[in-house]
Amino acid sequence: MRLISSPTLERPCRRAFSLVELLCVIAIVGALVGIILPAVQNARESARIMACKNKMRQLALAALGYEENRSHLPPGTLGFAGPVVINSGEYDSILSNGNHRFAFKKQQNTSWLVQVLPYVEQRALFDKLPPICADTRRDWQSFRDSHAGAPDWLDGYREVREVSASRVELFLCPSDAYDEVPLSTRRSTEPETRPATIGAQLVYLSDVEQDRLLSYEVARFNLSPAPTNYVGCTGAASVEAVPAGASEAARRMVQYRGAFRSRIGVRIHQIRDGTANTIMIGEAIGFIDNGVRSGRQSWFFNGLARGHSALEWERPYSLAMPGLELIGDSFFAYPVGFGSMHPASANFANADGSVISIGRGIDWQTFYYRCGINDRGVVSAGE
Repeated sequence: MRLISSPTLERPCRRAFSLVELLCVIAIVGALVGIILPAVQNARESARIMACKNKMRQLALAALGYEENRSHLPPGTLGFAGPVVINSGEYDSILSNGNHRFAFKKQQNTSWLVQVLPYVEQRALFDKLPPICADTRRDWQSFRDSHAGAPDWLDGYREVREVSASRVELFLCPSDAYDEVPLSTRRSTEPETRPATIGAQLVYLSDVEQDRLLSYEVARFNLSPAPTNYVGCTGAASVEAVPAGASEAARRMVQYRGAFRSRIGVRIHQIRDGTANTIMIGEAIGFIDNGVRSGRQSWFFNGLARGHSALEWERPYSLAMPGLELIGDSFFAYPVGFGSMHPASANFANADGSVISIGRGIDWQTFYYRCGINDRGVVSAGE
């Protein structure tokens, strides 16, 4: 009798990762994430840029629709008609002295965006407003003189307070998500309320021969207006006219007047540089200093910017405010100028309804030509 021995059961060999292999896998995964994540972020930003352009195209077509019905573009702001010429010493008194001949409460100061509300499917907001808000023929001072029960200014109307505080998504760039950040996560240096400005009066300081785009701080009034990223172009300079005897340099500024002015509706035939070569609407992000924003444009009361921002005339960057360029960014931007949160450029809508991106490295003369409607400096779309 033979004894048959049972086969020995072999246990499978369990082989673990060595430390070197594990580190290699981690390094490979990290490299892949480093490659893929920027690509995903770039794709998202590209989508936001396209969405931004689509919004601007809608606004440009709305302004052109207004022009088709009224034979002129909407006034940039219902401020004072014609040139506001003062001395630099009077500048602060416009804000503080209600009896000043150019005191802000003597006009509506409502923006072109209010005028185009019916053309962007916002008729409900427009119909809530008192008619004087969008009355381009009657100023606030004459209205009050003929209406004994009228309030001191527009902020006396409950409807104005409600509508001006309404957030309109069409007026906001998808890349500018500042208002979506919870207050608890903001830096301590940032304000706890949504910053904004109102008013956009075009002013010329005769004694120093400078143009100003005067903005009024919302904190002075009984309003909490919602912001906008899309503003009308007053030109490379915001000066409407200069007095007799002004220097040649000052007279040169006037030729760069833009498509949106104070209580003036520009006609298409007045855009002699060509509608495809002239900026009508641009992006703006308010006042940002060292990455901290303290002010934003209000769509209801402001809605204007000029091509040279706060830079010295005919300079590509500011000497007085280092970091400020023609087109602002998330680090430095000025409330009267154009700017965007896009990485390398800002979007602009031309007077023919087309939308283009302009890089921050654009030459100042080229940008001036783009902003003016009759400067005889025609720039092709490829430049």
